[in-house]
Amino acid sequence: MNNEASVQLFEEEEIKQRVLGIWNQVFMASAKVIEHAKQFGFDKMGTVPNPNIHTMLTTLRILNVIIDSLLTSAEQIDEPFTEIRLLLNTKQQLLCMEMVANALKANDRNTYEQYIAQLQNQCCA
Repeated sequence: MNNEASVQLFEEEEIKQRVLGIWNQVFMASAKVIEHAKQFGFDKMGTVPNPNIHTMLTTLRILNVIIDSLLTSAEQIDEPFTEIRLLLNTKQQLLCMEMVANALKANDRNTYEQYIAQLQNQCCA
């Protein structure tokens, strides 16, 4: 299927705006999780007031579906790699936050520390 025949969910400029908005929202959430990790540590992350990692992830998971739609649209119109890279980085941040949340539920300090470090490297590098 060529670009003319494919159905585009979003126009090119709309994709750019949505990509930046989603990227910003996810990376702000990542920064908050990192801040909580520094402030409360592994043992007290369960006492973090809302929005904590678990409540943030409930909302952020919805973004994953939007990100997949944007990636599909971006590929259909040959969007520059910059927007695609931002979306892929955003998906990686979401995965890291999910791993942190799951490690907390499983009381797995090693996995928690591994993914907090990945969040810090990607978010604050």
